[in-house]
Amino acid sequence: MTKLILTTFLLSLSAFGQEGITSYDGFADLYYAFDFNRPHQIDREFTTQPARHNEFNVNLVTLGIEHERGPLRARFSLQAGTYVQSNYSVEPSVGNVSGGDLSRHIQDAYLKYEGEKTSFIAGVFGSHIGYEYLYSIDNITYTRSFAADFSPYYQTGVGVIHQLGDHWLLEGYVLNGWQNISEDDSNKALGSALRFVDENLSVSYTNFFGKYLQKGLQFHDLNMSYTISKNVKVKALFDIGLRDHQGRTKTFYTTNIQGQYQFENRDRLALRYEYYHDPYNLNVNPSNSLAFKTHSFSVGYDRALNESFMARVEYRHFLSSDKIWQSDSGLKEGNQLLVLSLAAKFGQ
Repeated sequence: MTKLILTTFLLSLSAFGQEGITSYDGFADLYYAFDFNRPHQIDREFTTQPARHNEFNVNLVTLGIEHERGPLRARFSLQAGTYVQSNYSVEPSVGNVSGGDLSRHIQDAYLKYEGEKTSFIAGVFGSHIGYEYLYSIDNITYTRSFAADFSPYYQTGVGVIHQLGDHWLLEGYVLNGWQNISEDDSNKALGSALRFVDENLSVSYTNFFGKYLQKGLQFHDLNMSYTISKNVKVKALFDIGLRDHQGRTKTFYTTNIQGQYQFENRDRLALRYEYYHDPYNLNVNPSNSLAFKTHSFSVGYDRALNESFMARVEYRHFLSSDKIWQSDSGLKEGNQLLVLSLAAKFGQ
């Protein structure tokens, strides 16, 4: 399988390089995380990254190629790491030629047409929902918020993006489902987004209508990013989901606020508070099936070593209404995490 992926990638390098503009990019995120609950199996709960306790590991490493010729763009990128193993573990496998064995290594595989005001995209590409990015180096905080981990990072389908004016974008998508490459039923999902983007302010409303694990799901996301000054940036988010549950429609929601202070040197300070409310386990499923009603606080300190490399440290505290966190001494109502990271990005 690995030989097949590498052969495909090398062939694409040769084919892309014939005409037009071809660019290459990559990303690597190495980490050490200490989970104060000391999980027995080393895998950490309720997250995709950082996914492992008390070991040095690779969260995500990617290598991508992009080719542009006129209004047409093609992108193909490969990935590996503990994030990939964690997030793609539920990739559907129906029949003999689907599932996560191959698809989890495909981060992007899409074609895009970019017109003057309207663009079209088809393939595997990043999710239209939320304001956190896949690459940790691009986010205010190192660890992902519940809002990011419990909504799609990627999606498969077709989409159209239309520029309504100088600041407004309207998007529409037809998708295989809620973060899956392989289909698990005959239904397709719909998604859309309305975005306002200015120099210092961006506001987005996004949604999803479809099924997840064979149950109906309706999801709405409202988020905002505001650069107050050259030193201060804030982000805020509110998500709500509606899902079929025992013949009735139930809701879950989350709220999130983040702030960043940029010092005059290359250092940054990050703060975050969030709350996730899922009393019926519609989107989050603790091992003992108790309600997932959890607060989270974090503080992080970053040092940009240069334009490509960043070192980060973050402390995060979790507090839940019930004993849902597994530990080496039994179930607990909370947890703590300390994580160190070194990340690098080139070509983007």
